[in-house]
Amino acid sequence: MGRIDESLELRRQVTSADEFPEATVKPVPSVRGAALLTLAHTQFLTFSPNASLQALRSINPNSLSADERMDAYQREAAAQDLMGRSHRALDALDRAEEFALSGIDDATRYRHLAENAVQRGVYEGAVLSVDAAERSFARSAALWSDLGHPDGHPLSLLLYARFLAWSVGDLHRAAQTLDRLRTVDTNGEHAVHSALLWHDLALRGYDVPDPSLFHVPWRSSKDLLDGGVPAVLADPDPARAIALVEALSNVQPPEVRLSALTRLHRCATPEGERLRQLDLVRPLFADLTDGDSDDVDYQVRLILLAEFERVSGRHEEATRLMTGAHSALGESAGDDEPLAKWRWAQAQIRFNGLASRRLSRSLRDLSGTTSPLLSATSHWMLALTESEAEPKRALLNEASEYLSASFPARTRSPIAYETPWAAVPLDETDRSDHPVDVRAGRSGIPHVHGAWCIGGSMDRRSCPSWFRVRPARARRRFRGPGFR
Repeated sequence: MGRIDESLELRRQVTSADEFPEATVKPVPSVRGAALLTLAHTQFLTFSPNASLQALRSINPNSLSADERMDAYQREAAAQDLMGRSHRALDALDRAEEFALSGIDDATRYRHLAENAVQRGVYEGAVLSVDAAERSFARSAALWSDLGHPDGHPLSLLLYARFLAWSVGDLHRAAQTLDRLRTVDTNGEHAVHSALLWHDLALRGYDVPDPSLFHVPWRSSKDLLDGGVPAVLADPDPARAIALVEALSNVQPPEVRLSALTRLHRCATPEGERLRQLDLVRPLFADLTDGDSDDVDYQVRLILLAEFERVSGRHEEATRLMTGAHSALGESAGDDEPLAKWRWAQAQIRFNGLASRRLSRSLRDLSGTTSPLLSATSHWMLALTESEAEPKRALLNEASEYLSASFPARTRSPIAYETPWAAVPLDETDRSDHPVDVRAGRSGIPHVHGAWCIGGSMDRRSCPSWFRVRPARARRRFRGPGFR
């Protein structure tokens, strides 16, 4: 990763007209456009998506090559996604696809379409539009097959496995996809991310058959940076933490080091004594908590720091950072963007065990136009904030209707995974005839909306009668290898 700060400065000089006096030759449009595109990418690496968008908007699209233009659209989508703006991210991908179909005549068109489709699947899955996401991933797989990857493209398989685990909750299919990834990822490029996803599956109740799958490789500084802090949590060997600190200390500017904190939202909140190795890492991010509260990029970075404080066991500081950052990003995204609200709700559940009534209601009112599954989820969250039995039951009935209409019985729901504690299913003797619970029983799959309650994060008395909370049992069952 190295000296990205130097790259930023060089690109700014190339792209700024003020840097070129009249006596000098100014860069031709194609050079300036390429430099701005690289600047946008570099700013994205510093978790400055808004600054990245500003650079992209300064580009004349006609000055770019076809490959660069597709790259610009996809970078725009990634920046919008990072700020919780799913509609705008998908709009950028729409423009990318339109250009690929009409503006690219050679064989690279199909590679671009395959990459575009898998990126679309990731963003659709993020707002629980699982049917649309499945179609996008299927289209990408078909295109990659035609391009010489009949068994699957490695990165696409990794992203699809994450989608199955995180958005659909189908741990069995996620494991099957990871098995396919092992076959095609012959050079082990994705071995670190794959191992961490096996840890995630185990944390959420999947019986991983081979313990060697939990091994997070540590072959190079790239492996250390790919694994980041999640790998330290999965493998609490002090030597790994020390090596990660050394690798990160060589990365400049400090904002780029935040890549080591991505995917912490998939890691459990610690129980008991916190992991001391994280104290070695904290000084590397010490200067990043100060910034302009009106700066969207600053809020994006604070979300990552909040997750780090959460897994470090510093609950009050974590909650303070999380609340301020998600509130600001939600306001910036606007009332019509479900992704920012959904991410905020997930964070509230991770940090506090329950999404707020106001946020749950707002997400419910918005999600009907986005995803039936997100509608079911928001009704479920809102039901948990109800103290009266009848309103609670009515909301759960509505959630059940959305589930029955839109969620295949063979898949699991992601709701139970967005909790700081594990959850535990009902015994057969505890089951009622509530529709959500009956659907869970019919599916034969334990992780379904109504058949779960948040273990250890909710007052038992607030749960409906068909819920049963058993925190101790949940901890024993769901603590995956290497996770605390």
